[in-house]
Amino acid sequence: MLKNKKIGLILITLIIFSFSIGCTKENKSSVENTKQEEQKVESNNNNDKEEKDKKDNTETKNEEKKDEKKDEKEVSEKTKFSKIEKQEIVDKKFQGENNTEWKESEQKKYSAIVEGKGNNGEEEGIGKIYLKENNTNKLWLLKINEIKDQKSPKFLYWVDNENLLVIIGHGYGTVSKGGNLYCINVKNDTITPVYEAKDDKHEVVSVEKVKDNSGERSLILTLNVYEDDNFIKSHKEKITISNDKVKEFIK
Repeated sequence: MLKNKKIGLILITLIIFSFSIGCTKENKSSVENTKQEEQKVESNNNNDKEEKDKKDNTETKNEEKKDEKKDEKEVSEKTKFSKIEKQEIVDKKFQGENNTEWKESEQKKYSAIVEGKGNNGEEEGIGKIYLKENNTNKLWLLKINEIKDQKSPKFLYWVDNENLLVIIGHGYGTVSKGGNLYCINVKNDTITPVYEAKDDKHEVVSVEKVKDNSGERSLILTLNVYEDDNFIKSHKEKITISNDKVKEFIK
């Protein structure tokens, strides 16, 4: 009888021990499964983050490309050159009246002024562009079809020894501070648009010529942009014209 009780206790102990081992294995397996699930979730989150970052970077690059294309489209949608007329002035003592300072070309072959707009080019009125060949003192009035409908040349900038940039805008009123940008080739007597604004709220007010170490030339345009229909509040924006684009309009 006692022997049977001992055997029964031993069997119960073995059963409990086996059950404990089974539970331990199940718990261990459950913990491992939980860790694997957590690692899987973390991996998926990392993959999702990488995909999102990649998508964001792609969208950013696409937006930058769109902006560049938009700038280039706004810089010049026209490539057709039109002719200008040079009218020679025989008055050798001509100095101009109420004009801007004479601006010399890159190698000082030519000089040019805007007459009738004051020293800073901001006075009201319709100005005229005069071109002088410095070594011969020959003088010409440049007649340009784009100067019409009370439009006036305002500011001049030389790109090189033959190409003269001119800002043409409204000649009267204090609202307009600049205008559209054109390039005159004084050798070929041609003019081409460089930047024509989409509306009166956008206008070029200055141009800066920049050369890099390789000698490539680009232009930085400063635009005055009005923010309201009353033309009161405005801000400045800059547009860069690349060397390749410059080559297109100085041919």
